[in-house]
Amino acid sequence: MNFLLFLLVGLLQVVSAARSGTYHCGWSPNDAWITTDADFLADTGIQQYRFSKQTGLHYYDYHIEIQVATTPGPIGGTYYFRDATDSYSLTAILPGYHEVAFDTTDPYIIDVHVVEG
Repeated sequence: MNFLLFLLVGLLQVVSAARSGTYHCGWSPNDAWITTDADFLADTGIQQYRFSKQTGLHYYDYHIEIQVATTPGPIGGTYYFRDATDSYSLTAILPGYHEVAFDTTDPYIIDVHVVEG
């Protein structure tokens, strides 16, 4: 029985670890929903995104919304969106729409680092 449990835990780690990694994206603020390509979707689970500069009275200047089709791991995952000065984290437990707001002096997302949950 212990062997089967050990095998199951090991298999879950192998399957979910395949979704962890850093993926180039090159996103600039656009205000429109953009559909990702098939490779980016397969690697990150992100089906589409919208990166916008907020107007009006908002605490943060920039906003990223993503539609997660499949989570990186069996219990979700965390996405780290990195620009030249900082990174901004977003945890997604379930598929669906998720968002993060932040301030930056360089609004260009270089890559997204994905860590399975």
